[in-house]
Amino acid sequence: MKYLLVTTLLAILSLPMYGQDNEKQSLLCSGKWHLDYFTFDGDTLKSTPSELTNNWVIFHANGTEEVMEEGEKYNGTWEADWVNMVLKTQDRDGTVDQKILELHPATLVLLVKEEYADVVMGFKKLAE
Repeated sequence: MKYLLVTTLLAILSLPMYGQDNEKQSLLCSGKWHLDYFTFDGDTLKSTPSELTNNWVIFHANGTEEVMEEGEKYNGTWEADWVNMVLKTQDRDGTVDQKILELHPATLVLLVKEEYADVVMGFKKLAE
């Protein structure tokens, strides 16, 4: 009986965390994320309107991604560690761990630690 009570209690307590993870995944998979800016070695470069349409990513709920980089489209896969807020992508650039710094309905900010510097990429949704 004690085992059943503890198991039930743990299941109930984990439901809010599961719901939060679903909410985060729904936000991530809610549309096309356009590269708005990136910061490299302390310098921030903002995308021009034409660059916004040529640099984007779509995360699908089934773990696949569509990427447009400088007008060239390719596909990959992704998975998220919502506890540590890490997005792992695998595509033509290899496997990359990206720290999720912000995730809101209209903004996504990722941090990639490179050997030579940290790169922060800010994405936004456009009215389409």
